[in-house]
Amino acid sequence: MQDILEILKKPGMKFFFFVLSLGLLAVFIYMTRNILTALLIAFFIAYIFDPVVDAFERRRVPRSVAILLVVVALGVAGVFVLLILFPLVSLEIELLLKKIPRYLEVVKTHLLPIIDRVTNIDFNTLYAEYLSGVDLAGMLQEFSGKILSPVAWSIKSTFTGVVNVILYVLNLVIIPVIAFYLLKDIDRLKVRIVDLVPASYREAFVAAFLEIDEVLSSFLRGQLFVCFLLAAIYTVGLLIVDVPLAIVIGFVAGFANIVPYLGVAVGVTSALLLTLLEHPDLVHLLGVIGVFTVAQTMEGMVITPRIVGDRVGLHPVVVVVALMIWGQFFGFLGMLVAVPATAVLNVFLKRAVARYEASTFVRGDSYEKGVTG
Repeated sequence: MQDILEILKKPGMKFFFFVLSLGLLAVFIYMTRNILTALLIAFFIAYIFDPVVDAFERRRVPRSVAILLVVVALGVAGVFVLLILFPLVSLEIELLLKKIPRYLEVVKTHLLPIIDRVTNIDFNTLYAEYLSGVDLAGMLQEFSGKILSPVAWSIKSTFTGVVNVILYVLNLVIIPVIAFYLLKDIDRLKVRIVDLVPASYREAFVAAFLEIDEVLSSFLRGQLFVCFLLAAIYTVGLLIVDVPLAIVIGFVAGFANIVPYLGVAVGVTSALLLTLLEHPDLVHLLGVIGVFTVAQTMEGMVITPRIVGDRVGLHPVVVVVALMIWGQFFGFLGMLVAVPATAVLNVFLKRAVARYEASTFVRGDSYEKGVTG
């Protein structure tokens, strides 16, 4: 028994148990990922809007009333989207569907000859032999109409079974409720958590807590504002270039930027494809590339450095790997939380590495004393 205690006291064992704890924590997170996803979303909502509620509270507005005002503001924004943006988007999609026959003709007359020359496959002959009697335009319009039908979309895409319906409804109810109570008690919760930490570790814990707060606030609030700006820049630029579905592509590409690199990939691909079908010329294609180039240059050199800064502290390669790992285990929602969650883990990892490097196990103080003695 004494030998076991002596082994456990060795400096290297602390690091071993730290790594083991991280592994067990990862297993626990994976096993409870569905519950934790709802909690994370509620936490992020509360965390993003906590400064707004605090600002109201400093003006002597009761905290519950301040939260209610924030909820009402979000509701008004939702109504704005439904009553103004949704009809505009529906109109754009309706116009796009009417252009499908012309787009198919563009593909046949402009794109297929280019593909023929590159691949040495006569697609026009294949089209004439196998697809000339098929009403592709009608099929696409009918299929798109089904996609646009809210009832069909919700039944076939979102609700794949009774269990999914129940989980979906529960999340819709639970997430706002949890977010409300987190907003209401978040300050007291912070104080309570600090009080539970042993006095000998409290100073280090508060320092780590403040660093995590800075990292999360920089990313979540800053990145959300960056998404708004990028959505506006993309939308205006694509409207000027006369890209079909400019509003849809602009907003989707802008807000998809919450997942690094996703917004650019989705935006450039869809914008180039639709521009190629609507305006099969080099000028418009260069215009689309120019819009995204200018937007990304502004985002990388001006917007993000000023709003988010370098406080997240993650290398681009680490960001890509984090997106792959979190996406693999938790799907799209995992990609949403990949960067902030990895940034938080990075705070603990840096502190653990610093303690490890300062330990006698690494510095070899005991070895030097043994040699000199």
